[in-house]
Amino acid sequence: MELLNSGKIRWVKAILAHLVKCIGGNQEPPEEVQGWARSRTLSMSYTAGSPEHRASIGEIALDYDEINNIPPLPLWTLLAADKESSGAQEEKKDYNELFDNNVIMEESLDNLLDDCEVTCRSERRSSERNVSITHFTPKQGRVLSRLLTHMHLPGLSSLDQMHLLALADTVSTCNTDLAERFAIDAAKSAMVKENLMGQTEEMMTENLDDCGLRFLLAMKHYGYLLRCLPLAQRTQFQKKGVGSNNLAWAFHSESQEELLNLIPSYAKGKPTWPGLRELGVGWWIRNLTLLRQCVQILAKAAYQANEDPMDAALYYLALNKKSLLWGLYRSKRDDRMTSFFSNNFSEDRWRKAALKNAYALLGKQRFEHAAAFFLLAGNLKDAVEICLNRLQDIQLAIIIVRLYKGDSEELMQLLYREILGRDENGENQDITKAHPDPFLRSMALWNLKEYQASLDTLLMGNVGSQHPAHDDEARETKETDPNVFNFYVYLRTHPLLVRQHLASFGKKKVWLPSGRQIVIEEWITPLERQLYFATAHGHFRAGCPALALEVLSKLPYVVADKLKQTSGKCSSYSC
Repeated sequence: MELLNSGKIRWVKAILAHLVKCIGGNQEPPEEVQGWARSRTLSMSYTAGSPEHRASIGEIALDYDEINNIPPLPLWTLLAADKESSGAQEEKKDYNELFDNNVIMEESLDNLLDDCEVTCRSERRSSERNVSITHFTPKQGRVLSRLLTHMHLPGLSSLDQMHLLALADTVSTCNTDLAERFAIDAAKSAMVKENLMGQTEEMMTENLDDCGLRFLLAMKHYGYLLRCLPLAQRTQFQKKGVGSNNLAWAFHSESQEELLNLIPSYAKGKPTWPGLRELGVGWWIRNLTLLRQCVQILAKAAYQANEDPMDAALYYLALNKKSLLWGLYRSKRDDRMTSFFSNNFSEDRWRKAALKNAYALLGKQRFEHAAAFFLLAGNLKDAVEICLNRLQDIQLAIIIVRLYKGDSEELMQLLYREILGRDENGENQDITKAHPDPFLRSMALWNLKEYQASLDTLLMGNVGSQHPAHDDEARETKETDPNVFNFYVYLRTHPLLVRQHLASFGKKKVWLPSGRQIVIEEWITPLERQLYFATAHGHFRAGCPALALEVLSKLPYVVADKLKQTSGKCSSYSC
């Protein structure tokens, strides 16, 4: 997963392809389980008269093999995987004699057939030799899935093997480079079946940027695990949802509409709020128009599930569409509720009636319905408090505020208080009360247009000790999170931050003693340098020396303190 999070899809594919070769050779995936079981039956040798050969195919298919060891993949192979060209090189064919009338026709039919057979055999051997190191398609993914069903890899538990299969399923439908697009025929047919909009996933992903593709891979991996994990692990997995480190990539993607359409339930027109919340939709949709479109589809699906207008009330009232709710009750021929929603709730009498119903629903612990009636009464603050304190759902609170008031002061106050540990004016920050998740803090600061602070907060430690989301059992001295490093490297070169740095430089230029001018991306602060080395050390200790080298290869060679000595005018971020 660290390789995948670092964007090294070629390396992941090379390792998985190596695994398939080691445990299964150059097997072709069978079309049916029975056919695979039969191939295993024929490959086994028995002594004459042995009763074992009379065992049924079903009994043999249940065998569970233990693998003692797997030869490691050399480091140079991974490094070579990055140098492979993504497109297959086609051999040039000689067509000079295509229309040549002087071709000798005395060859017999037998000679022609022999030559054809020899040519086909040599081409087959050459194609096997020229298979790419990173050749891992859905075909190989199915082979690995069938093999691991009957094999146990050394050092891995059954749950670990399930995660390995999820990883294989994720990368098998992806080209080897994040900048490339998905183009696999075997995946196309399945994508067409899943998408009711009539578009294949490949067509949608053509417009995805690198940030969007990173989130798409994480979403695919998450979806596979939800389908395959046992119920106990699945429930725990759903509570965590897609990690906030993946949400940060979706947040900075410029193709969020395409990402939204790639969510299977949303593409089918049947999204649920728990499902969207697990994917962090409330965090990463930045465009307000797109958010309104998403919630409208969500409200429609919520009503159609049980044909109860109250299930969609919170969404429609957040959208300020009370008339649609009135129309739903009218279509259900509920005269009592139709009459109630036809009133003008800006009047004090009906506003009090809505508040009375809200408190009654609150007493019945129908929290979403109570929040809807608070919105009906124009009491946004109490509706948000229910989402935060009763439902523990900050994403729902953010969505309600944005839909009801837009990206206004109320949203800023919510982010100040719940994420950044500030007062309602955005001042007097208390780090101990800020959210412990650096990615949520970074997204909140970016929404507030505090771009440099959005980057700096990723390097802050010991944050949120008094925040409700703080994990008391977590280690205080937590190792550097590689996901922080991956996102930090991306964000520090974001055009908005580079533009700010250039503005702070002004007309001043910094030169090295060698006479070469320094580019902003080529120097770092001592704290940033520490992040590089800590991340590389963590990868090396985890048994990923290739990733450690990859991190160190990205290390800028000029430190800000040395720049200060050179120019005499540089600070940690500007000079």
